[in-house]
Amino acid sequence: MIDLRLRHAGTLTRATQLLACGRGRRAPPHKGRPAWRPLVSAASASRIGDAGAETWPLPHYHEPETPSKEPRVSRPIHLVSFRAALAAALFSFAAAGCATPGAPQAGAGAAEGRAGPGGVSERLLDLQQRLIADEVTGSNVALVVRDGEVVHHRVVNSGKEGDRDVDADTLFPIWSMSKPITIVAMMTLHEKGLFEWDDPVSEYLPCFANLTVRDGEALRPATEALRIEHLMAHRSGFSYDSFTSPPPYGSAHPNQTRYRDLQQYVEAAAKTPLQFEPGSAYLYGTNQAILGGLVEVLSGLPFSGYLEQALFEPLGMNETSFVLDAERRERFQPLFINAGNLKGFTFALDELTYSPESRAHFGGEGLVSTLGDYARFCEMLVGGGVFRGRRILSRESIDTMTGAATEDFDLQALPGFHMGFSLFVLADHAREATRAPAGIYGWAGYHNTHFWIAPASNLYALFMSRSRDFNWSIPEGLRLAVYGADE
Repeated sequence: MIDLRLRHAGTLTRATQLLACGRGRRAPPHKGRPAWRPLVSAASASRIGDAGAETWPLPHYHEPETPSKEPRVSRPIHLVSFRAALAAALFSFAAAGCATPGAPQAGAGAAEGRAGPGGVSERLLDLQQRLIADEVTGSNVALVVRDGEVVHHRVVNSGKEGDRDVDADTLFPIWSMSKPITIVAMMTLHEKGLFEWDDPVSEYLPCFANLTVRDGEALRPATEALRIEHLMAHRSGFSYDSFTSPPPYGSAHPNQTRYRDLQQYVEAAAKTPLQFEPGSAYLYGTNQAILGGLVEVLSGLPFSGYLEQALFEPLGMNETSFVLDAERRERFQPLFINAGNLKGFTFALDELTYSPESRAHFGGEGLVSTLGDYARFCEMLVGGGVFRGRRILSRESIDTMTGAATEDFDLQALPGFHMGFSLFVLADHAREATRAPAGIYGWAGYHNTHFWIAPASNLYALFMSRSRDFNWSIPEGLRLAVYGADE
């Protein structure tokens, strides 16, 4: 194994200046707001349990027993075997009566599935500990809230060399959990009547007027216009290059070394050949990074400035930002990687710089947040767009976000789920391995942050760690713990 603490992060050379994309209609100059939100001090930041957040339902973080540093299994973790072991362990918990005598309870909220609240919390705690013992994650934290009451809220710290203990101030790179935030920002602009879903993107960003499409080994002009709804639902034809190896130099992969701002990025993206005609298929890709540039045109503000105005300020998400300054770096969780011949804790694989000087703020990948901040975003969604008496988003917008843009978008990883506007949506309960109800929706982040919203039961669940490789079995395990296994 390679000790990652001894590795040095490589950098990519800055690209040469690209031709100007130009701006389309509704393109007022950016003025009046900084391109990144001012940081709050640790003393003034909204914390779980602080007097300044008296309506916040979470208690202070509990510190459960640290599991042994020695893993309970020595074999490599494979997706199928991990799922089988997890399901068996969770089933045995339920069959044994759920609660461990004398174990601390994490709230009095009613439990999902057949188990009582103690059973749900103990199964979730067991899952968190197993993820560390089986070397899937480092320190992690999980939260489940139903009807405004905490069902489960626990931190499990690994105690391993190179890891950091998680607390209320810990910052996680949320990667693709930035996407739902960008989607909600776009929904607020749509509610203002600033665009229609079938508008061509080129009306606002003219560099997208003459796109090309891959046709075997050749390129040809696109015959269909790229429309805003295609970017919202990953039906544009833009794809990702691999996250696990450096992307090609000419790639439009989100990168804060090559791209200095979103204008430069969208220019490069527009020159990238599409994998298919816009709107004709689903492909997970860089769409929300492009949408950040569209938000700037529609709002007349820097992307980060609009997120602050429309979402972060009204929700009290004081710690969510594209930026890490020196103080925030001290609270940034190290990455635990257990992939190939790499194993350990490191900051050498951050991939984004999070520099205060960068304006390349990517709406699909770039945000850093805390559990408490993202819980506020979830609270707004489970509240039908209302956060503590203030409407942020209409119910109609949430219905639009969670509609089926692509049915059965990933049969291997998420059978029974549809893709909405960059959200998975459970449509066919019978094909889900758990008893999770139809209608739950959510998403995940590259470094294993996960969330879902259950509107029918007024529940949200949130898990944060920082680990690779990405693992869909983690949210499946969370749903097994909350809802039980399908019979």
